[in-house]
Amino acid sequence: EVEEEADPLAAAPVLYRLSQAVGKQRRFADEEALLRRALTAVEAARGPDGASDQDAMMRYRVLCSLHAVRAATCPADRLDDEATGFARRALFVAERHYGPAHAQTADSLYRVAAALCRRAEYLEAEQFLHRALAIQTRTHGERHPETGRVLCALAQVYKRMCMFERAARYDRLWRLCPPLPKHPRGTQLAAASASNAAAAAKFAGEPPQLSHLSSHGGGGGGGGGG
Repeated sequence: EVEEEADPLAAAPVLYRLSQAVGKQRRFADEEALLRRALTAVEAARGPDGASDQDAMMRYRVLCSLHAVRAATCPADRLDDEATGFARRALFVAERHYGPAHAQTADSLYRVAAALCRRAEYLEAEQFLHRALAIQTRTHGERHPETGRVLCALAQVYKRMCMFERAARYDRLWRLCPPLPKHPRGTQLAAASASNAAAAAKFAGEPPQLSHLSSHGGGGGGGGGG
């Protein structure tokens, strides 16, 4: 704690790594406490969000992790204001650091949309997802796992909004995309997803087996659902 005050920039990454270690043990309260200390250390050194682009990636990782740990401890059909706030702050940092059209910004848009969906704020979630879709399509193309992940989430949102024809259209589109890898690297949002369908079920706050979207098989492509 003395080091945190004397050299907060040196303390922040250490606290972040410690939080990852305890998080793997599912010690969520300890993980959150360490992450909050890491965020306080970054803010002490660099000021509020947007005050400095230095160490923006550390701030971004901590905010994403704080959102994740808060989301993990909230009921599946509810997400508190603080968890959503961490997601929005991470988006702000990503847009400032990477720019509005970067793939990392698309991930941040998806994260905010997922938070809004858990709060049943579907109209705003739709807007964030369409921004993410535009970026992923421009970055990766129309038939890419990351594009498919957003298309699949849009299908879920339209289902929740009872816009079933539109949901069916996005359902068909995501089925044309290859599945996400089982252990994708570099994409925090998809880290626990075995397929686009499982990602959308997680996005919508449902266990994967309750999703109306069937999982991709091992072979690719858009085979019909049962």
